[in-house]
Amino acid sequence: MPYNLLLVFLFTIPLFHLEPAVHSYKDAFKECLFALVFFGKSDLQPVKVTGNVIIVTLTILGVVMHAVIISYILAAALELRVVQIFLKKFRSKNKNM
Repeated sequence: MPYNLLLVFLFTIPLFHLEPAVHSYKDAFKECLFALVFFGKSDLQPVKVTGNVIIVTLTILGVVMHAVIISYILAAALELRVVQIFLKKFRSKNKNM
């Protein structure tokens, strides 16, 4: 996941230089970050192919990043004793039916 933030910084530079709708590095960084976090939803409509490639790449990385975060949270939750007790009761209840 630290690589995602590095890629946001690296993709900010070409997005600023290639897209006519982006007027500052701050705008380019904001659009890259929005593409990563909000699955490509941003104010920017890329005109150039390179801009589209950058936004699509960040969107794919955002999907992967969200999947990793959710799986990490679920794995940590399944390790909790309360959840294990609940699952044990649920499984035994389903076997009796």
